[in-house]
Amino acid sequence: MIITKVDVIWNFAATILKVAAGVLILPLVLHILPAEDVGLWTIFVSVGAMSFLLDFGFGDSFARNITYIFSGVKNLQKTGHETVIEKTEIDYSLLKGTIIAMRRFYGVISLFLLTLLTTLGSYYIYTVLKNYHGDRIQVFFAWGAYCILAIYQLYTLYYDALLRGRGMIKRSKQILVLANIAFIIVASIFLLLGFGLISLVLGQLTSILINRILCKLIFYDAEIKVKLNNVKPQSPSVIFKILLPNATKLGITSIGGFLITRSSIVIGSLYLSLQDIGSFGITKQVLELLAGIAIVWYNSFNPMISKYRIENNTASIKNIFIRSLHVQLFVFTAGGLFLFLFGNKLLIVMGSKTLFLTQGLLSIYLLLIIVESIFTSAGGMLLTKNIVPFFKASILSGIAIVLMMVIFFKYTDLGVLSMILAPLIVDFAYQAWKWPLEIKKDLNIKFKDLFVFKTN
Repeated sequence: MIITKVDVIWNFAATILKVAAGVLILPLVLHILPAEDVGLWTIFVSVGAMSFLLDFGFGDSFARNITYIFSGVKNLQKTGHETVIEKTEIDYSLLKGTIIAMRRFYGVISLFLLTLLTTLGSYYIYTVLKNYHGDRIQVFFAWGAYCILAIYQLYTLYYDALLRGRGMIKRSKQILVLANIAFIIVASIFLLLGFGLISLVLGQLTSILINRILCKLIFYDAEIKVKLNNVKPQSPSVIFKILLPNATKLGITSIGGFLITRSSIVIGSLYLSLQDIGSFGITKQVLELLAGIAIVWYNSFNPMISKYRIENNTASIKNIFIRSLHVQLFVFTAGGLFLFLFGNKLLIVMGSKTLFLTQGLLSIYLLLIIVESIFTSAGGMLLTKNIVPFFKASILSGIAIVLMMVIFFKYTDLGVLSMILAPLIVDFAYQAWKWPLEIKKDLNIKFKDLFVFKTN
C-alpha cells in the first residue's frame, strides 16, 4: 500500500467537489428557491445526517481492519493490533468473512432507518412546516424521495469502507469527483425546469447511485473475485464480536459528534425562522467546505498511518500529523479571509435571497470550526492505534451542548449565536486541549517540531 502525491491531489479535488457541490450550485439554488426552501434543504441534510449515527462506528472500524488485513495481519483484535514487519500474503478467508459481516450489519440498520425516517422523521418535518408558506405536498414528496436516498446510502456504505481500507485513495476520489459532477448537472437541470426542492434530492440520488456502482466494480477486480470465490469465509459473527467493542465506542462518539455538529440545525429550527436557518445553513456549508479541504492531507494518508502503526513506524506518523496541521492552518487562514472580504458581496452580485451570517458571528463560527478540526484530527490519529479513548468525552460534550443550546434559546436573546457559542464553550472545557495533548505525548512532538516543514 503506497499513498502518493497523486492520491493527495485527487483527495483534494474530491473533497473540494464533495462539499463544494452544494456551494457550486448555490448561486442557482439561492436565485431560484425562496429562503424558506433553502432552510428546509438545510434541515433535510441535517436530519439525513442522523442516519449515519446508525453506522455506530462500524464504518471506520471496518475500514481500519480492512487495512490491517491488506497489510498482512492474520487475526483481528478487539483492541490494539498485530505487528507485521515483513510482507505477508493477504488472508482472503478473513477478508471474505469481514465483508459478509459488513453486508449483514448494514442490511439490518438500513431497515431500522426506514422505520425511523417514515415515523419520527416525517413527524418532525410536519412540525417544521407549521409556518411554511409554500407547497407542503411538494415538500413531503421531496422528503419521501430523500428517505429512499438515505436508506440506500446507508445500506451500501460498506463499499466506501472497502476502498478506504484497501488504500485505493485515488480511485475512490475519482469516483467521488464524477458522482458530484453528476449531482451538479442533474440538480441544475431540474432546478431550471422548475422542480424546486425535489431537484436537489434527485441530484443527490443520482450521485449516490453512480458512486456505489463504481465502487463495487473497482473493489471487486478480477483477482479479488477469484481469491474470494476460492476460500471459505471465517465466521462473520466471530469477526463482528471482535469489532463490536471499539465500534460501539465509536458509535457513542459519533452520537456525540452529531450532537456537537448537527444538533444546532435540528434544535434551532424549532426556535428560529426558516430564513435564519437558511442563513446559518449556507454559512455552515461553506465553513464545512473549508474544514473538508483542511483535513484532506490527514484523510489521504489515514490508511498509511494504520499501516505505520502495525510497523511501529512512529516517525512517519509524526511527520504526517504535523504536516496535516500546517495544511489545516493555511486553508483556514486563506479561506477565512476570502469569506470575510468577499462572501456576502458575491452573494449580492448573484442576486441571492439569502446571505451569510454577520461578520461577528462568522468570526466566532470560524474559530469553532478550527478548534473542532484540530482536535478531531488528533483524536483520529489516536484511533489508528485501535483504541477509542474519547468516546465518553464525546457523548458527554454532545449532551452538554444540547442542554446549553436549549437554555440559550429559552432564556436569552442570543438567537443564532446560541448555535455557535454552546459548542465552542463545551469544546474549550475539555476536548479542544485534551486530544492534541494526548497525541503530543503519543508521538513525542516538541514545540519546535511544529515549525519544521518537511517536503517528503
